[in-house]
Amino acid sequence: MTSIPFTRLTRFALCWLLICAGRFSIAQDADPEEAKEKLIVQRFVTVLEKNPRRGTALDKVYGYHVERGSLESLIQSYRDKAKTLPGPDAGSTLVIVGLLESLRGHDAAAVTALEQAEKQAPQNYLASYYLGQSLVLVGQPDKAVEAIERSIERKPAPIDLLDIYQTLGRIHQRAQRSDKAMAVWSRLEKDFPNDVRVQEQIATTLLEESEFAAALPRFEALAKNTKDKYRQTQYQMEAAGLKVSLGRAEEAIKDFEKLLSELLPDSWLYRDVRRRIELVYLRTDDQNGLITYYENWVKQKPDDLDAIARLARLLAGYGRVPESQQWLQKGLTIAPKSKDLRLSLISQFVYEQKYAEAIAQYEQLDKYEPENPDTLRDWGRLLLKDTKQDETKRKQAAAAIWRKITAAKPKDPLVAIQVADLFRQTEMTDEALELYRRAIALAPDQPQYREYLGEYLHSLKRSDEALVEWRAFAAGKLKTTANVARLAEVLASFGFLPEAIETNQQACLLDSKDFALQVKQVDLLAKADKHEEALTQLAVVRKLAENEEEREAWLSRELRELQSLERLPVRIAEVQKELESGDAASSKLTAAARADIWYWLGRAFEAEHQLKDSEKSLTKASELAPESIAILKASAR
Repeated sequence: MTSIPFTRLTRFALCWLLICAGRFSIAQDADPEEAKEKLIVQRFVTVLEKNPRRGTALDKVYGYHVERGSLESLIQSYRDKAKTLPGPDAGSTLVIVGLLESLRGHDAAAVTALEQAEKQAPQNYLASYYLGQSLVLVGQPDKAVEAIERSIERKPAPIDLLDIYQTLGRIHQRAQRSDKAMAVWSRLEKDFPNDVRVQEQIATTLLEESEFAAALPRFEALAKNTKDKYRQTQYQMEAAGLKVSLGRAEEAIKDFEKLLSELLPDSWLYRDVRRRIELVYLRTDDQNGLITYYENWVKQKPDDLDAIARLARLLAGYGRVPESQQWLQKGLTIAPKSKDLRLSLISQFVYEQKYAEAIAQYEQLDKYEPENPDTLRDWGRLLLKDTKQDETKRKQAAAAIWRKITAAKPKDPLVAIQVADLFRQTEMTDEALELYRRAIALAPDQPQYREYLGEYLHSLKRSDEALVEWRAFAAGKLKTTANVARLAEVLASFGFLPEAIETNQQACLLDSKDFALQVKQVDLLAKADKHEEALTQLAVVRKLAENEEEREAWLSRELRELQSLERLPVRIAEVQKELESGDAASSKLTAAARADIWYWLGRAFEAEHQLKDSEKSLTKASELAPESIAILKASAR
């Protein structure tokens, strides 16, 4: 490993980190929010000590002490406390120790604490239960079973007994002791007769543990006994799925089909059942079998549009496009207003470049659903793709279709802009300009529409016209600070830098207290290589800076501009001279003001890569302002 030299700078940074950590600790203690959080956690501690168990109280206490690095001392305090308490109380306290050890992954320590708890509190069933869980984690399943059996013997509350039985059953199943696991489920059913919740928990657990044969009769019984139609459907779906897993696919499909006959075709459950039927075939990659299934299905139920659409999609994906189109046509004969079927047919025609056929389908779509903007938009685009037609005629036809969109909403400026963009994309310039201007006329007080028009004119190399449009959205009654500032951004983004500087200066005059505008003016001047003016502007920025972030914005730019003018070394020398002469240290300046000067000098040396001088200056600054985060950050850097 390469060693890191312990330089003076390293020592300096380390000292400040330690000081900072100490201050942070002090600040924490004095922080009213921290005091409030301590009070809240203390309430959770009270709850946990009255009833030691897994849950919110435990999690909150654990998280609080982990964040503060005090978990070890907390655990030790409970160990010490247990030594002073009588048996049952000591046992409860040791349960807390075991749970905290378990949460931080010290499973062996958790086992030790919970074994002691179990001995001290022979009636505490949770001590035995949690011990069993920890024994599983340390690889002792047999001892875990014994501990959980002791927990059951201690007569747990019904609310906990279900979880305890489930844990016991899972341990047996994962140890491949299926007979013992089944015995546990039988005991659980005996203890909770006719409890549907328990039956569902057992069935779900068996399913999760891949005990399909054991889970199936339970889901079937649940489906038979429940009166809730939704839950009954869920149970039936799970039972059918289990039959698939058990190799009884044909029987499962019949069950799924029976469900389809009972569900509404528009419901998500109907779609989910159909998806599960498809998975029966797709899990063995039997697409031909799935196609045959759907062909037989639609022969029996010719009005099932969803099945027709799925069959058509499968046939197309398998390269049997003519058959796919035949089925789609049959579906449209039954339901001519079906948008999904017609769009599927259009998609296939477009893929085969049969544009005339696809266009005819769009005409039908428009007939049954007139003025749909999505249909009209895509219809017009398709007309432009039909290269068998003359380009001029194609554009005229597309324009006629797209104008239907604006005709449907003639007073909507956003619609006008959207259609203008369609014309623009197809190089139909006059039509696009007409609609951009219509949007402006419809919403003269909304500057974004003039911005869009100006951007389009600029892309057409008509920059003078673009400037006219842009300037108009920040003129007259629209001349607000926000609009003028936006105009400056637009001008700068399109390369009109002198105009942008002039415009942003107007925004600065409109709101002389806006820090962001003043900083933007500095950046625009710097971009135009007007560093002297930028430096002058920074004096305004400095006066407006109110927080550390804003002061940093000012300082970084001042150092940058001084470097651009090659005057930073001169300015450093001037500041050093002031400090050496004692002017800056006179009684007229506060400690904070003197710290600012030393901080500026430290940052200036840093910008000039004179790190030793920077360190000395920052040390002086930190002595005068030990609480300054900015100085600490610069020192660490």
